[in-house]
Amino acid sequence: MAEQILSQDEVEALLSAIKNEDVETGSKSAAEAGVEAERLKRDAEPIDLTSADRTLTVRMPSLEIFNERTGMAFGQLLETTIRRAVRVHHDGTGPMKMSEFLNYLPVPSCLNLVRIEPLWGVSLLAVEARLLYAMLEGFFGGHGAGQLRTEAHTFTSIELTFVKRVVEIYGQTLAKTWSSFLPLKMSYIRTESNPQYASIVQANDLVMVTTYNIELPSVRGKVHLAIPFSSLEPYKQELGAELQVQADERQNDWAQALQEQIGEFVIDLSVELGCIRMTVKELLALQEGTVLMLDRPADEPVVLSVEGKPKFTGRPVLHRKHVGFMVGSAVDSEEEDYVGEQPGRD
Repeated sequence: MAEQILSQDEVEALLSAIKNEDVETGSKSAAEAGVEAERLKRDAEPIDLTSADRTLTVRMPSLEIFNERTGMAFGQLLETTIRRAVRVHHDGTGPMKMSEFLNYLPVPSCLNLVRIEPLWGVSLLAVEARLLYAMLEGFFGGHGAGQLRTEAHTFTSIELTFVKRVVEIYGQTLAKTWSSFLPLKMSYIRTESNPQYASIVQANDLVMVTTYNIELPSVRGKVHLAIPFSSLEPYKQELGAELQVQADERQNDWAQALQEQIGEFVIDLSVELGCIRMTVKELLALQEGTVLMLDRPADEPVVLSVEGKPKFTGRPVLHRKHVGFMVGSAVDSEEEDYVGEQPGRD
């Protein structure tokens, strides 16, 4: 038989209290919990953790710096290649959905699928067709107007050879600017003219798109580099930080260049063996072989002056049939003032 926990009087008292609502019942708490859950449900926003939209606000300052430097170096090499003035302006780096990026590209375009090792996947280097033709014409000595052909577009073997050269130039500059962070190597895969055949990831996946505005003497156009966001995600923390190391390198380069420039200056050095006072009559009477008695003993250190300022003491020496000066010690400021104020040394 089950043990009785409450007496009959206690059960009746409890039922009376529930009836008079003197105590809270479990059903009331459940009802309140249901209302609270409905309110939270209305206020909550659904989040799909598998969607790449969550990264649309990600910024990578170091990546932007790398791409800006790549654009500057790319313009210099491209100018040498096509023998035309080239201006390259970095128009920004940011995430886009693959479908939006492909819809943004004009048709036809020169869409080059490349592999950037050790980054995962395939990247896309897109060059506007008109800009490509202008560079090609300049390379072969033309005016560089960049006229598009009206027929169904396919790239000729000559055009593809030049395209591979442009990709090679960009790959060289990319590897050079990234060398301090990650060694990269870009390799060419193939070229497409229709964006439908140049998708490197799924339509809703993100790519980091870098855009360069390129100005030739007669044509303006754009070059885009699209890298899958998943390829850069392992380096997101480093690329999201400010590039302090590169700033220090630039400062060291500047200091080294300044040191090299200062090292090219020519200065006058002079060593004073001694002094003597004489009249004009005695000066005119000097002949070859005349011995002059100086005011300083032969074994006393002499002073080396730099631009008229005494800086070192030492002694004269004979080195390989040449008269020289052996530096002994530096002249401090007090000694410098003393040497400069000695009589007869003006």
